[in-house]
Amino acid sequence: MIRCSRALLAIFSMLFVTMAFAEGQQSQSIETDGAAGDTERVLPERSAHTGVQQNLFRGHSWYTPPPPPPMRAAPVATPRRPVAPPLPYKLLGSYEEAGSPTIYFLVKADRIYDVVIGDTLDETYNVDGISNGKLMFTYLPLKTSQGLRLGEKK
Repeated sequence: MIRCSRALLAIFSMLFVTMAFAEGQQSQSIETDGAAGDTERVLPERSAHTGVQQNLFRGHSWYTPPPPPPMRAAPVATPRRPVAPPLPYKLLGSYEEAGSPTIYFLVKADRIYDVVIGDTLDETYNVDGISNGKLMFTYLPLKTSQGLRLGEKK
């Protein structure tokens, strides 16, 4: 019984769809001859495409540039006073003889200098004297004073 009613329902629904489709076709058809039985479907007229053609497969980037950084006031640059480089010499030792000035032995890289107070080294440093246990130098380009610690006397 259930099978029979399902089959009847399927047949009626197909019949209904077919009738609705046929009725829709008749309402869209246009009479061409003026005769009641002659009907022909006429499609709307098409025009040629005159727009710009685009490449459908061109590459596309979704990148958007980041916003520019916020504007800041430029810091006022104060000119720095030049500073002498670190003293390149190291004290190797000293030699003291009665009645003559003390000789100081300095080393820079692989070169050894024997200097007395008043000497000029490499046309850059002048040996000035001893102050507070330091051998004092003047950096000639900037006329600044630098000291090299002497150590203790034995």
